[in-house]
Amino acid sequence: MIFFICILYFSSHVIAGTYKKFGSESCPCVGIDVSGSKKSFPSIMINDTKSHTFGMFPSDLGTTCKAWDEGSNFKCSGPNPPQWCSQRWCFVDPCNCDLPLSTSTYLPSWKIRKKPLHFSYETCGGSGDSWFKETEIIPHVSAKCSEPESGVGSEACPCVGISGKPGHIDLLYNGRGGAYKVEIGSTCGLWESGAYPDCTTGREEDGVIPEWCSQRWCYVDPCNCKNIASSPRQTQKIAGSNIRGRPMYFSFSTCGDEYLLGDGWPEASCWTKTNPEECNSHANLKGQACGWLEGTGCIDGHLVELCEAPEPVLSEEKDEV
Repeated sequence: MIFFICILYFSSHVIAGTYKKFGSESCPCVGIDVSGSKKSFPSIMINDTKSHTFGMFPSDLGTTCKAWDEGSNFKCSGPNPPQWCSQRWCFVDPCNCDLPLSTSTYLPSWKIRKKPLHFSYETCGGSGDSWFKETEIIPHVSAKCSEPESGVGSEACPCVGISGKPGHIDLLYNGRGGAYKVEIGSTCGLWESGAYPDCTTGREEDGVIPEWCSQRWCYVDPCNCKNIASSPRQTQKIAGSNIRGRPMYFSFSTCGDEYLLGDGWPEASCWTKTNPEECNSHANLKGQACGWLEGTGCIDGHLVELCEAPEPVLSEEKDEV
């Protein structure tokens, strides 16, 4: 008698765990995701002699929980990459994180609200043990959080960009372009000076440099911005970019300066309405309906759903045989 033995292999994807796209609530990821910007931002070249890391990384590096080294770090390109290549991490604010973190050696000159940029595997549900072991880098914190910084926006409406990025990029505002610093809007600065044509050579009609050119501003999270004198406004320059999945806004007011563009935005903004009834019946200068956000007040209506949405939780899959 001949017996035929058939062995069948079934392969399927199973959920190995979940993690938050933007990190833990107690240690959120930071930085502006410019990957969707209408104007493409340059990739980031890293040549870190401390960790012996070399590679070309995407422009949105570290803004969400992701295995950023995969496909970018030359050490992760071989047939048997180190374990840490598949570990997720993101950049974090060292003064707003209660999880294990360390100063970034990849980008030592970059800063968040003028504090040295740090990174964390643990806020993404990962582990940096294998990376620290291989690189022989000791986890360390270099920020002095007890020393307050100026020029980073108000506590209730902080600037959200990362400073220290090198180079310039051509950006448009009202159909006219200029060479802006890649770190644009990361802190309260005179970002228009020397960039926007009117702020460099003066207006075409009279050669006068407008007063608003000397007003400081920075990019803010519209869902984390309140208690300032006038409304922030959605940006044109880096339209398509986002902060934690929300469109980018800019504010003069959080920097202690005035919105002097003269287009009537502050006077007609949703922020002028102080109760839900007035708010829900009002529209801003662009004709967009306003909406009431508890704890903040009257904001541009399309933001309410985004601000109230729970943080995205992603699933990690693995093959099971």
